[in-house]
Amino acid sequence: MAKSLQGASSDKVIHVKGFMACPVQKPDGTWTVEKRPYEEDIPDLGRAELTCNQCGWSTYPECKEWCRAWCGRPKSNKKSQE
Repeated sequence: MAKSLQGASSDKVIHVKGFMACPVQKPDGTWTVEKRPYEEDIPDLGRAELTCNQCGWSTYPECKEWCRAWCGRPKSNKKSQE
């Protein structure tokens, strides 16, 4: 059983593999970013986005109006899809 960041849990699990940007300090004191692989299990809460499944906020989908992960996401434009 996996738990979300907000404590929601589910018997179904989504195994996620991806890459994350990690800051690394070089020997000369400067910084660079390395791409490193990661894997994690997140609960399958039946939500359309992996971010929403990982978060698990109880007021979904209303929380997308103020959620920082959703701020700046382009709104779907039905005219462009036709």
